[in-house]
Amino acid sequence: MKKFLMISLLFLHGCYWHNGCLYTAQMVNCYMDKVPFSSIAYYQKIDSIGHTDINQRWRDAELCGAKYGDSNLWSVIKPQNFRNEFRICMESKGYHIFDSSECGVKEPKSLNKGICNE
Repeated sequence: MKKFLMISLLFLHGCYWHNGCLYTAQMVNCYMDKVPFSSIAYYQKIDSIGHTDINQRWRDAELCGAKYGDSNLWSVIKPQNFRNEFRICMESKGYHIFDSSECGVKEPKSLNKGICNE
């Protein structure tokens, strides 16, 4: 009976649950587990955005100074801190660097904007 009353109160106040989010009259609270893209995924070839060849991207990243497999690119941040040189090098190889807000997240797929790939 208590559960029924609680559910009834939520509906009376215009609250509902959908896709992992609680929608209320004033706000939305989402409880989804979100998996972000790794840093290397933000580098996309201009002619194949969202479908960049990941093996070629790693070869290019290595030529620009990154360590193979370092998907968060700590090797270009520490210890030398040559992030800007890495970006310039990747841009010279035809990559565009997207911001995390432009890519969305890897999971859930509903929040993936299709711009970045891993």
